[in-house]
Amino acid sequence: MKKIFFAVLVFSIVSGIQSYAADTSLNKIVLAPSVKKPYSYSVQQSFIQELSEMNLVSGIVTEAEQHILFQSKGNSTFTGKSSCSYAKTKVYGMAMAGIADTVVNHSNNSLYSDEITIQNNGTIVSIIKEKTPAVDLENPKILSIIASAFLGSTMLFIPLPENEIAVSSSWKKEAEGLLGNGTGSFALKGQKSLIEYTLIGLADTLGTACYVVDIKSKDFHIKQNIRQMNIDISIEGEGMVKGKYYIERKTGMPVLGTMKMEADLGLAVKEQESSIASMNVSYYYSCKKKD
Repeated sequence: MKKIFFAVLVFSIVSGIQSYAADTSLNKIVLAPSVKKPYSYSVQQSFIQELSEMNLVSGIVTEAEQHILFQSKGNSTFTGKSSCSYAKTKVYGMAMAGIADTVVNHSNNSLYSDEITIQNNGTIVSIIKEKTPAVDLENPKILSIIASAFLGSTMLFIPLPENEIAVSSSWKKEAEGLLGNGTGSFALKGQKSLIEYTLIGLADTLGTACYVVDIKSKDFHIKQNIRQMNIDISIEGEGMVKGKYYIERKTGMPVLGTMKMEADLGLAVKEQESSIASMNVSYYYSCKKKD
């Protein structure tokens, strides 16, 4: 009896894999969110940088509950009001900027609130920051740094393919922001690196039929200029991006998502081109749809 049961189990697994692999029909992934009820997500995000020569490590780590309610603006564009009802942020390693290690609790949208306009192909058209203090690098303040580092609704979405696509097929998008979909304090203007998205399969996740999209870029190039303490600093280096999103087939909304970026950067005083230090940066984001 055990041998029969084992054989049936193996056959079921193999049959499932074959059925999964054989699904090569074309799929159209379109963002069509509900405009009647808000979407809620548990979000985790961390931004960590290490200056190796100085043996300094600093980080901003946030756990949040995010909500977004959409309104239709036509057949292909939606506007969503996005905010956090609660968030907890741990900040450490910023003593040189006059910020002691601390934990900050946010409630009632005190972390951020914004209005996002997005097309049904997942491209973010605009983000209006309704309640996000600007960062002053000459006089950094902890709340503005946290609010700027938390990318809010920007990271919730990824660009979708323009046309119908089969399982195992890919599409590419130029990086328009930190990771290719939006803007923010870490936006990389003029960025030409390509991020590749691949529809790797279909799966049921959290009780929802989903598309599974793999995300990667092995040659993510970073080049940016900043001004801090009256000094112009150029930042340049190479990195990688990887991630995976589970997207609800019915609405195009994310159900689960993870994204990670790592980069090795060189810092130099602009016009002098004298090296200050090398810096390793890692960014992690995850979201999980709540009931």
